[in-house]
Amino acid sequence: AYRVDFYVDVNDNGRYDAPPTDHAWRIDVPASKGDRSVAFTPGGAFTDIAFPVLPAPGPAADGVISPGEYRHTMTDPTTGMTVWWENDEETLYVGLVAPGLGWLAIGFGPVSKMEGANIIMGYVAGGTLTISDQYGSGPTGHTADVHSDILTSGGRESTNSTTMEFSIPMDSRDAADKALEPGERVAIILSYHLSEDSLTAYHATARATVHIDLD
Repeated sequence: AYRVDFYVDVNDNGRYDAPPTDHAWRIDVPASKGDRSVAFTPGGAFTDIAFPVLPAPGPAADGVISPGEYRHTMTDPTTGMTVWWENDEETLYVGLVAPGLGWLAIGFGPVSKMEGANIIMGYVAGGTLTISDQYGSGPTGHTADVHSDILTSGGRESTNSTTMEFSIPMDSRDAADKALEPGERVAIILSYHLSEDSLTAYHATARATVHIDLD
């Protein structure tokens, strides 16, 4: 005899949530000496199958960075921004703190100034993070990516700083993004604005280009 449990990830968050958030079913199959076919019609008679929820593989993007949450950290002396990061073969997890209450941004793999960089930019207003996947369309310009590859995100504002956390694929296969390789040294752009909440603000309060080493 068999018990068949299965579910549909309705909210597309990559894990099981009890019905009615996700749709789940349980079918008991009597003992049989041969193959069996089971008729099934999707419907509203859901069963909580208690599918195990695995812990998140990396740091939680909740806007709060705890000591030791990330494997690596560095503070850039030019901008005063701090970057936390770690990665596995598939995902890069990033925490970013800027000494201001406006937008903040990080760009990966620039070719010339901003050009060619995969830029993640955001700001916190009213307790809510607005975040955008952008790319460096020129040495001094950036444009919103047609397809956002931000997997998770969270942010928080304090009295004099802004925190943004997010995760992105190491290789999104997006033509506008630079594929990242484990073990690679990557050039990154850091920038922020002291007070301007805007994803189209032209001038930054401070900016710098530094490097980080991926795991």
